Amino acid sequence: MRAHVVGNGASYIHFKRIEVTDFVLGCNYTYVDANATVIIDSRFFRKLTHKHDPIIIDIPVIINEKCNGWLESKLGKEAKSRINILDVYSPTGKYFPISSAHVAAIWLIEKQFTEIHIWGCDSLITYDIASETDKINDSYYKCKENHEAITKVVNNWKDKWDLIAKNNPNVNIIFHNEI
Repeated sequence: MRAHVVGNGASYIHFKRIEVTDFVLGCNYTYVDANATVIIDSRFFRKLTHKHDPIIIDIPVIINEKCNGWLESKLGKEAKSRINILDVYSPTGKYFPISSAHVAAIWLIEKQFTEIHIWGCDSLITYDIASETDKINDSYYKCKENHEAITKVVNNWKDKWDLIAKNNPNVNIIFHNEI
């Protein structure tokens, strides 16, 4: 089975389904026609669940345990009815810390997808973690303008992609990094 993970780096605009039946997972606020989106950023999730000015996402979401804890809290319960939760999912500890694109890929692997195309993960070749989601919620690292921290994050993300590929040799992971 084939799927696509579409991150929010500038190159996400090059995304294209191979077949109309391909399953597509976005990351946070997605700008493509996706089946669902993965949200693990608690700062973004709080904007999604804001009581007076929530961000509207009209596709199912996969959230992690931390975001689900917020939904189950007194403050988040009201927002729960506005969000279509597809799954509450947190990968095992060996993969942390990771991005929503990593979580999406691991979730797809556990759902038996054997061909996964990764789009919009520009940091893999540019060390730029700028994201379309930053228009909604400033990146923690970008706000700090801490180049050492950004380099550390990107190197960790690269290591985690390598680990995911190594641990899943029967899955074909294809990166599309067209900038």
